[in-house]
Amino acid sequence: APVGGGSTTGAVPSPPMVPLQILPNPTRARLLVQTEAVDQQVQLCDMMGRTVRTERAAEISLADLPRGIYLLEVDLGEAGKQAYKVVRE
Repeated sequence: APVGGGSTTGAVPSPPMVPLQILPNPTRARLLVQTEAVDQQVQLCDMMGRTVRTERAAEISLADLPRGIYLLEVDLGEAGKQAYKVVRE
């Protein structure tokens, strides 16, 4: 039996989910990342997995990128990472 009555699954508890909004989606020029997290880093990748933007800001410009679908990964520090599909019109 596990010491202290813990689980035998070995599962690591997930970090708490932080409310997060990506607006507008789809977009033509810019995205706003709205979150309560104090420290965030945003990485935007194309569908080939290439990083096209890395920002530490709440607003990301996509105006110079070609139309298509991108993956936006938001690193919220201790709250973990969340990923979203973003459409650039």
